[in-house]
Amino acid sequence: MNSREQVTEPGWVPDIRRARTQVIEALLSDAPAERYLQAQQAVALAADAAVLARTGRRIPTDLGDPWPLVARAVPALAEWAAYFAATQPRRRAVAAGRLAISSREADDLVRDADSFCEAVVTWADQRPVIVVRPIQEQRRDRSAG
Repeated sequence: MNSREQVTEPGWVPDIRRARTQVIEALLSDAPAERYLQAQQAVALAADAAVLARTGRRIPTDLGDPWPLVARAVPALAEWAAYFAATQPRRRAVAAGRLAISSREADDLVRDADSFCEAVVTWADQRPVIVVRPIQEQRRDRSAG
């Protein structure tokens, strides 16, 4: 790669950064329910990053349960998708204030969210990097050939 070529950041990278930031915020939260819900937000952001990396499209915001889509779009993350799909009834109950979460349960989900973010990065990093060259250089190369 010469000095004029630029490596563009894949579109999923900002999403995974936000997901990891959400994991850190969950770690810093004192309330178990808040940690649990922040970890859930982190996995949703990471799932969106994975689907975006695979399909070029985001998970539709009106999709009630995104996890079957994640499993279909990124089969390498299907086990994670099944696990997080199983946590959705608890997430809804915690969000509605109908269920108390223990510190251990919240901490377990925060660790799982961190591991899922890492799994998404590991999977997505195996995808090719796009190198963009300035248009003038591309034209010059075509005319020289």
